[in-house]
Amino acid sequence: MKKIYYLIFSIYLVISIYFLKKEISLEYEWIFIMKDFAKYGWEYRLYGMYSAYMPPFYSYFLLISSKVFGSNWLTVVCCIQGLTVFFSLFSFFKVLFEEKRFSVVIVLAFCSILFFPPILIGVYKISSFAFSLSVMLLFFTILYKISKSKIVYNKQWGILAILSIVGLYLRYEFIFIISLSIFAFYINKRISVKKMILLGAMALMAYFPWCLRNYYMIGKFAYSTSYNFNFAKGYNEKYDPYITFNNPYSPQLKKIVTNKMLSEMFTNEKDMDEYLGNLNHDFIMNNPKLFIKLTATKFLINFTQYFPGYEGINRYKIYIFYSWYMMAVQVLLILSLRKIYLTNKRSFLLYMTGGLYLFFLFFYIIAPLPRYILLFYPIFIAVILKTYYRKNINSINK
Repeated sequence: MKKIYYLIFSIYLVISIYFLKKEISLEYEWIFIMKDFAKYGWEYRLYGMYSAYMPPFYSYFLLISSKVFGSNWLTVVCCIQGLTVFFSLFSFFKVLFEEKRFSVVIVLAFCSILFFPPILIGVYKISSFAFSLSVMLLFFTILYKISKSKIVYNKQWGILAILSIVGLYLRYEFIFIISLSIFAFYINKRISVKKMILLGAMALMAYFPWCLRNYYMIGKFAYSTSYNFNFAKGYNEKYDPYITFNNPYSPQLKKIVTNKMLSEMFTNEKDMDEYLGNLNHDFIMNNPKLFIKLTATKFLINFTQYFPGYEGINRYKIYIFYSWYMMAVQVLLILSLRKIYLTNKRSFLLYMTGGLYLFFLFFYIIAPLPRYILLFYPIFIAVILKTYYRKNINSINK
């Protein structure tokens, strides 16, 4: 790093200390997962049941950290998360912009992402967000490097394979992102159909042990059981677009059912997942017009990022400004992708970034949350800059 990035890193450390001095606590499902670890040892459970609700990487990271770092382990976890995000973002900018990363515009863009309040808040709390963001950045970085290389080295494929496995064990939707990258490589003429099939098979094999574990422990050969729960949160007669944290609604019981309540209704996660799947099926069959209306509503929520019911944004009454800003970013991204298309119809950036944007818009319709766009936000900003910033290097004093 040149001097300017050392300075930014120093400022980042100071801000990190401010966040780390605040009370750090476990929230949401992490409370119950850690309680179950304390009760059942290394068995991965949620609400006492063997669980496949989410991939296990972050849960076991918390468990190992709690055993290694003693009483201050939550602070250490947040510190690790902060450092991981900084260096992954720096690596991303280094590869994407090369020597231009020292120009005033690129340095300011780097800072605008690093110190973007929603990202800072997400990094310094107990959540898989920071690692998910870091893996996404590093994954995209290696993909871009391979797409630009005349010779692709085995080391690059090896790093990509490791990041893919970590990503799969962090977020279940990463399998779709891997599939998208294979497609983008194929369009970019970096891999053949044979290699596409091979990479797809390797991705499937990477989480096969986890699916096998779920089959033996839960009775369901599945990668994750969170899909049906999230779908039921976003598609029911009681869904409220002004409430961020909705829960499934059961017409039979005539009440909202939380994850904890469901765990009391069922003795295993397989039955709970099937119950939610039936709720979803019945809702679509019985309420086709409402299903379409909710889909359109949540699509608009994703695009506008309008979350007046979200505590973190609503607390400071800035959700309207945040919404306008995020819409502006998306419009600029669409214009950037159009410009790339007119320049190079086989561009890796076009298909990978465009695919990520469509994935964000449509996949997270299930149950929109403000943090989902943040996983892709640094990539979107960087691609916009790379498209429009053509100025010669205007380096800051090194």
